[in-house]
Amino acid sequence: ELQAEAGDNAWYDAKVVDTAGAGKKRNYLVHYRGWKSSSDEWVRSAQLRSHDAPKPERCCRPPPKTLY
Repeated sequence: ELQAEAGDNAWYDAKVVDTAGAGKKRNYLVHYRGWKSSSDEWVRSAQLRSHDAPKPERCCRPPPKTLY
């Protein structure tokens, strides 16, 4: 199981259906689960992650500092 970062910068469940290139220039054709094949797109390896990878925090502010 893996997720791919789509063009809208969101992560979706996906599967790799094809590859092209080699080494650092390898690209992956991904199919987003539940989407039509017309939404399949080529992504770089940096746009792939394990489905079990930790998700980034949704809050963009750091927690408040405690004063002693």
